[in-house]
Amino acid sequence: LIQNLNGSIWENNVQYVWTFDASNNQTSYLSQLWLNNIWANENLYTFTYNASNNKTSYLNQYWQSGGWNNSIKYTYVYDINNNLLNELHLDWSGSVWDSSSQNIYTYDNSNNQTSILFQRMPFSTNTWINDNQYTNTFNANNFIHSKVFILWDSSGMSLLYGDSIHYYYHIVTGILNLQSEEASINITPNPATTTVTIALKNTSTLQHPNTLTLYDITGRVLLQQAFNSTATIDISQLTNGIYLAEIKDKEGRSLRGKVVRE
Repeated sequence: LIQNLNGSIWENNVQYVWTFDASNNQTSYLSQLWLNNIWANENLYTFTYNASNNKTSYLNQYWQSGGWNNSIKYTYVYDINNNLLNELHLDWSGSVWDSSSQNIYTYDNSNNQTSILFQRMPFSTNTWINDNQYTNTFNANNFIHSKVFILWDSSGMSLLYGDSIHYYYHIVTGILNLQSEEASINITPNPATTTVTIALKNTSTLQHPNTLTLYDITGRVLLQQAFNSTATIDISQLTNGIYLAEIKDKEGRSLRGKVVRE
């Protein structure tokens, strides 16, 4: 409730009324104006939800001639993982709902959003026209690797503009800390060209080692396998450079060492 102070008297101005369902989802939002000493309806927003509490529709209506009149509506579709797949915008023509625009979303197997395509439907047509699109890629650790944006011309047939952003990651390890950890790991030969053997020394603090992981300098996982106390891995297909071998135990503790491919 919003009131204005007129002299020493508070006078009604605007009020907003919300309703919610048993799951605390907002189901409606009503705005009213104080006119001639009564509350006059202005706008009504109504929301619906599915069994997973995902919003499935949004309806905007305005009060005119003693009744609610449709204005705009949005509908939403989800996949079994509750990822939003489609967001459709419709306008009320006076007798039917006309599609206006839509967003189409895609995801990978890890539920990372891989694209958003925005399309529009010009008035009095039944054809969706591409407007713009964002495309995302992710690395093996589900960190975003790139974003690509493209924009079509008014016909939706020719590309007008494009841009991209690329992300790079690296594992930050203190030099002294890494040197200390390497004192507990034996990597031979190092540098190497074909294979390296990785083994724990007797001075290792790991009690129950069970996983060996090899990373590149961006943090991308190149190899992961079971580990007991020693393992030989093939690095012949890797490019020359520095890699990081990490051994973890069942308690989550880890030791790391550099692997040099030349």
